[in-house]
Amino acid sequence: MKRFFLLVFFAFFMLMDTGCAYRRNFYTNGNTIYSPLERCRASDILNGESFVYDDVTITNGTAPNEFIINGFGGFDKLSVNITAHITGKNTFIVPFQTQANCKLSVEGQENTTGTLNRKNHKITLPYKVIFADNTVELCTLELTRQ
Repeated sequence: MKRFFLLVFFAFFMLMDTGCAYRRNFYTNGNTIYSPLERCRASDILNGESFVYDDVTITNGTAPNEFIINGFGGFDKLSVNITAHITGKNTFIVPFQTQANCKLSVEGQENTTGTLNRKNHKITLPYKVIFADNTVELCTLELTRQ
């Protein structure tokens, strides 16, 4: 009986540690720096125009599967902080969220997820920004870990 209990405890511990809940430890160690490169398309910009802005940091969110991209976007010199939720080993989503400090909303593009490439230390996020005048830009942000 004692051996059975130890086996069940070990199996439970391994499940908790390895896979049932996706954790953010690859995305952030609490304050990880990434260099951004953003490509956007909309009626008011050239299709595929690239934007580079100051480095961003990724910090821990409140839940174990949540992280925050701090300094996201170069929206007229204002940057915002967005929350992302890890959905798989190498995927995450950005739910709809409003940024009051610069009157815009951000969310992941429909039917897409953000991805993590562990080999080259890059995070890619297809997203949509909706400005106060209802102008929409579709963008892809690529973050390279420093």
